[in-house]
Amino acid sequence: MPSKGPRLGFKDGRRLDLSGSDVPTEQAAVLGNLLSTTADVTQLCLNDCLLSEDALKALCLGLCLNTSVELLELRGNNVRGPGTEHLATLLKKNGRLRALTLEWNNLGLSPPSFRVFADALRTNRGLTSLDLRSNQLDHQCAAYVARAVASNRHLSHLDLRWNGVGVLGGWPQPALRVRNNQSYWSRRRHQATERIPS
Repeated sequence: MPSKGPRLGFKDGRRLDLSGSDVPTEQAAVLGNLLSTTADVTQLCLNDCLLSEDALKALCLGLCLNTSVELLELRGNNVRGPGTEHLATLLKKNGRLRALTLEWNNLGLSPPSFRVFADALRTNRGLTSLDLRSNQLDHQCAAYVARAVASNRHLSHLDLRWNGVGVLGGWPQPALRVRNNQSYWSRRRHQATERIPS
């Protein structure tokens, strides 16, 4: 019986959508190798694939060398710990990626790994949109994001809804809003994670 692997699904020209597929490490490595050399894919969707850490690493390694993918969707893959750090490597090495969707993962379960991710976000000059909804981010992770956004003037859309940031996470942000990135915060204030008392 053939294994249930990804079915290559090109949609809308250059959009490769493997969402909901089983993508084992071996096939992720093949896809990563393909992505490292092709310019045929501009949008890659791997939502709800429950990628293993090794599969995510293989994909990120390929995407580090990719020059065409502008949108990457990784919603619902239980990314955490080392997987978060693989994404950090991607942000450090790939300047082409414009939009990254990480909704419904667990990046906040390991604050040290999330800090590595936030540090990479701080220096990334390509990403303009980042979706971090529902990632179990706490006040510590929110502080890392605030520092990253303060240094990153390219990011114009950040969604932090459905996380556990609370009052402590909102506290360091007002100073950063005014001091370093007023235009960003004034455009995106309506997407606050939670109500923060003034």
